[in-house]
Amino acid sequence: MVRRNPRHVWTDAEIDDLVRRRLDGTTSAELAKEYGVTPDALMCAIRRHRGTSRLKVLDIKPERRRNRFFQARIARKWTMEHAAEVIGVAETTLYGWENGTISPRGYNAYASAKAYGVKLDWLLGYEEE
Repeated sequence: MVRRNPRHVWTDAEIDDLVRRRLDGTTSAELAKEYGVTPDALMCAIRRHRGTSRLKVLDIKPERRRNRFFQARIARKWTMEHAAEVIGVAETTLYGWENGTISPRGYNAYASAKAYGVKLDWLLGYEEE
């Protein structure tokens, strides 16, 4: 177990690892114990870094990505409201991803792929059908 200074500055790599492991089912209590912090401090660090994660999305295939977000949601037979709730974003944000006006970033892109049960590269349009 690594003990963290209460004022520890989390690196992007640490946050990315925490996000991936949290979405893969590791509880925040288990992660907090491993990192030597409280679960609240751990989740606060993740939320604080949500927008600055290195898991950024490049706009290589925006038209393909736009279709994939819609296809993945419809394949699950989810309403936009339900999908937004599961992923943890506003409906307007999900609408923007589906119509291609905005791009998902970092944690949200990974959370979407996890929620829809698809590979991140496929969802973002980097892989063929």
